[in-house]
Amino acid sequence: MTRQPPGYGAILLLNAASFAVLATLASRLPVLSTPAKSLRRRFSVDALRDGPFLSFTGINAVLTMHMTLLSIGIPLWIVEHTEVPAAVISPLVAVNTVLAVALQVRASRGTDTIAGAARGLVRAGGSLAVCCLLLVAAPKPPVVLAVGVLLLAMVALTAGELFQSAGGWGESYLLAAPGQEGVYLSVFWLGVAVQQIAAPVLIGLVITTGTTGWVVLAALFAVCGLTAPVIGRWAQANGRPQQDPALTEAT
Repeated sequence: MTRQPPGYGAILLLNAASFAVLATLASRLPVLSTPAKSLRRRFSVDALRDGPFLSFTGINAVLTMHMTLLSIGIPLWIVEHTEVPAAVISPLVAVNTVLAVALQVRASRGTDTIAGAARGLVRAGGSLAVCCLLLVAAPKPPVVLAVGVLLLAMVALTAGELFQSAGGWGESYLLAAPGQEGVYLSVFWLGVAVQQIAAPVLIGLVITTGTTGWVVLAALFAVCGLTAPVIGRWAQANGRPQQDPALTEAT
């Protein structure tokens, strides 16, 4: 049996420790005093008939492809289509992690209204489109410049990730019918699950087709982002509130 490097064991132990810390914190949370008999499981097909919400779920699913770009698309593109060493992939992912942790609160500001959440999705679509176009340029310059281009692409990807997360979360709650939030959010996350299944195939096709694939994907991201305000106005015309009262009280 091949002996694994010590780093792997350290990662597993740190992961186990994080679970223990989370379990400790969870054990200190207050227990709800609501009697179990007063809780009812609700099921409704209204979410499947809600045109604005389904449309939003669809464009959000497309924009969440930033996850597959990070884990599959960019690494494969670097290895197969650039002269950049594969060792650069890990630092690029580290840049994504640091920026995501540092800027997620700032990126979420203003997404407590339908219009604000839609603006977040517009920014997400634009940022992801820029990322795709930068990836097109990465194979062309010398290695040092190519690394710089890839760094900019990762920054753009991270911006898309942050704006999509903030706008997607905000709009998923704001567009849900009152009293049916659980059902609506289940449909919302079903869209994300479909993306996780289909996106690896789509990203594989993009990498295979090269420049044309990246340009088409960039256009898809941009169009989905620009569609968000239209969907928001459609939802408001169907009676959705301008702002969630609970979010207003919280801020």
